[in-house]
Amino acid sequence: SNMPVKSRLYELNDTGNAHRFIDKYGSDLHYNVDNKMWMLWNGSNWQFDVFISVKQNDQGHPTFDKEQANELYDYLTGKGLRVFNSARTLPVGKDFEPYIISALLTAKVMIVVGSCTQFMESQWVKNEWFRFQWLQKQDEKRNGKTERLLFCYLIRGMEPESIPAGLNRHIQ
Repeated sequence: SNMPVKSRLYELNDTGNAHRFIDKYGSDLHYNVDNKMWMLWNGSNWQFDVFISVKQNDQGHPTFDKEQANELYDYLTGKGLRVFNSARTLPVGKDFEPYIISALLTAKVMIVVGSCTQFMESQWVKNEWFRFQWLQKQDEKRNGKTERLLFCYLIRGMEPESIPAGLNRHIQ
């Protein structure tokens, strides 16, 4: 985690800033070449702020939901957030389950993107939001509360009444 900056004087230029940055974050921040992004290591997992859950493909074709999730990913990463979106974050040709577990464990926000109940209840999407809800419940048992937030981003005219029963407790 964020270690105190070593007590030494740094030059007041780009090189000095680079040395200061390395001394403070060098053991925790790594460039992940698989997904081409800087990642924060918390000692056991890669750290994410937001987890986007979305049905990527339907019958072999990319979904409109995927397009919307990618736009949301671009917007949030543009704001400096570390966002997990399987289409953009998972490395090709690697075992993806550890990445998904790491993202679920560390993200404080999940956004489930959906244009229809069927997509929000698809195997992988439901598995992700179900696991996230389980983590919320574990937080509540341990701490009496959770800081994890789950949102549904409804698109293409999907009505709140169409949100799957296990997920609709998050409607405010």
